[in-house]
Amino acid sequence: MKKWLALLTVVVLLTTVVGTAFAQDPGFDWKKYEGTELSLILNKHPYSESLIGLLPDFEEATGISVNYEILAEEEYFEKLRLELSTGTGQYDVFMTGPMLEWEYASAGWLEPLEPYLEDPEMTDLEWYQPDDLFAPLMAANRWDLNVGSGYGEGHQWAIPVMVETYVIPYRADLFEKYGLEAPVTLPDMHDAAIALREGEGGEFYGVITRGLRTMATVATGYVSTMMSYMDTPNPDMIINDDGEFEVVINQPGIVEATDLWVDMIKQAGPPGWTSVTWYDGKELFASGQYGMYPDCDFFAYSYENPETSQVAGKVKYALSASKPGGEPSSALWTWALAMSSESKNKEAAWYLIQYATSAEAFLTGTLEYNNYNPTRASVLNDPDVVAIIGAWGEGTYLDAANANLGEYARVAWTPQPEFNALGDRWAEALHEIWTGTKDTQTALDDAALDIKDMLDMAGVVPAASE
Repeated sequence: MKKWLALLTVVVLLTTVVGTAFAQDPGFDWKKYEGTELSLILNKHPYSESLIGLLPDFEEATGISVNYEILAEEEYFEKLRLELSTGTGQYDVFMTGPMLEWEYASAGWLEPLEPYLEDPEMTDLEWYQPDDLFAPLMAANRWDLNVGSGYGEGHQWAIPVMVETYVIPYRADLFEKYGLEAPVTLPDMHDAAIALREGEGGEFYGVITRGLRTMATVATGYVSTMMSYMDTPNPDMIINDDGEFEVVINQPGIVEATDLWVDMIKQAGPPGWTSVTWYDGKELFASGQYGMYPDCDFFAYSYENPETSQVAGKVKYALSASKPGGEPSSALWTWALAMSSESKNKEAAWYLIQYATSAEAFLTGTLEYNNYNPTRASVLNDPDVVAIIGAWGEGTYLDAANANLGEYARVAWTPQPEFNALGDRWAEALHEIWTGTKDTQTALDDAALDIKDMLDMAGVVPAASE
């Protein structure tokens, strides 16, 4: 994955534009499924807003109508999982991501997409230019169904629509005010958060992070820092010499880093940390009441908007905190569009996915609806896009994003279908540490045992052990 972003060149697409963000080869029949009705379910997210804004173009050009539903993240995951598990085919297309696909694909809920992608009767290949999609992000949404391995292989379960890595947005004006250096290590971030809390006082807090008892709390900024401290390939589990899964979230480096992470939140974070969602964190940091928010890089579009943000022009961006003397690391996530295996309208559903992941749709979605970061080289390298993101944080955003995508970011988990349950239990351990119910070592030891029990009860074992 190293240096792939820097080496990719702009792909020039020669197309005929229909509407504001749609193009076609006259030889390809975009009206083939005219009259079909599709049902789309979306997580509340900037990408969702970008897609909704483009649906009228799709409907006009294809004659396919799209009914959509948007839900807040927790409600979205719950409703989608329930619908997929019942096999009703209520939703034709939905948002997902690599680790979720390990559950959905294992259960048979996803339709493999490569038959559609590779069929010239179903995909306008000259227009769609599949090679323009970043190869590592396409690979992130492939898996061969072999538990414990096979990442990047097998079926293409979804097409990525945006990518996020994890950085530390920090209040550069306040760091300068108090003589603080940009955070590099976890001790740096810990001490700076406390210094800002003590220096500003009142309702100002030195740091905010996600805090719900869910997978997303550990899978973003937190685990990006843990990756620098771990001694194993992934932070969740390894396959031991007996060919069995061994949960390693309680290894010494992660215990050390978790202790410092939670102490930082206790001393410098908000009192209601356990109810903080990603959206809360983004909005609160933009309100000017927090010093740092180690989380998604693309949230910068919100911080840098002077019409809605109190911190526009005051923020710079650093890579995720590492251990002293270590290398920075970042987890990687893509939102992606997938098709239900129970869809009654699979061909028309593919037309929607094809359109929604096209260069034209991405470029319009990015420039007009803030879909950062797009997953096509031609769009991310578009001069208008570069002009926008290159100015964020006096260039520090683009530096951090390029460094992550070129070198430091990867999907940092072991492929297996119980990822959500694993993440939820790990987040529960963070709550136990924060409330003082358990010390860090005990909380992570207990969580490791519980996760192993969950895996055993669910029959999740490495493929070679089955």
